[in-house]
Amino acid sequence: LQPLVLLLALGSAAALPVSGAIRLERLLTRRELDVMHLMAAGETNAQIAEALVVSEGTVKSHVKRIFSKLAASSRTEAVSRAGSLGLL
Repeated sequence: LQPLVLLLALGSAAALPVSGAIRLERLLTRRELDVMHLMAAGETNAQIAEALVVSEGTVKSHVKRIFSKLAASSRTEAVSRAGSLGLL
């Protein structure tokens, strides 16, 4: 995840070359992006689980991986970083 550390230091993905943008799109899985969008909308884990027809434990696993991939320690920080990286 070294490219992510660099992106976070720069604060934006706007100036990425095409190859960097492709890697950024692959940073989160499709399902993690689904969870991220619902987190950004303020949904709780239970609400996300219901919307995606998965267990709350599955949502918690996705959230944990999102935090790790985005080097975030809270939902707010993860959403902010995802937004600044153009993932939302």
